[in-house]
Amino acid sequence: MSKSKPLPPLERLRYRLALRSDGVLIWKRPISSRVKAGMEAGRWNKGYRYVNVERGAFAVHRIVWALANGQDPAPFEIDHINGRPEDNRPSNLRLCNRQQNVLNTRVRTDNTSGAKGVSYDPSSISRPWRSYYKGHKLGRFGTREEAIDALVKAVEQSGESDYYRFHFPQ
Repeated sequence: MSKSKPLPPLERLRYRLALRSDGVLIWKRPISSRVKAGMEAGRWNKGYRYVNVERGAFAVHRIVWALANGQDPAPFEIDHINGRPEDNRPSNLRLCNRQQNVLNTRVRTDNTSGAKGVSYDPSSISRPWRSYYKGHKLGRFGTREEAIDALVKAVEQSGESDYYRFHFPQ
């Protein structure tokens, strides 16, 4: 599970911040003279928005989840269902464990097969495509499509297809 620090009490968050339906946090009672009531709360850092409140910096998506659901998400992580960290609408956020959160990541830019968990190995002429799921080999295959089919089947059997990002190029 995530090792993020606990959020401040909900009463304190609700005292300082308001949640709009589009997932944007607005200052009700700012903690700085540079910030005015009604302004959007937080700053961008490493792809996510963070807000300083109650002597700490907290990810906006964790605060949005807490305000929308009435509880601190810890010890779980928050997954952005559509994979876009700037979209903090409550309907786009869900609780998950670390492994499920990693399943919903995008295909890396250096991925040559275009599919997470599928790779090409030119050393094998007859079965050059390999498929992996959660570190386990699913086998070697003659075509990329066969390797993807094996991956899809493994994900569906695991019951985590809601978390796995299936976006395979044609």
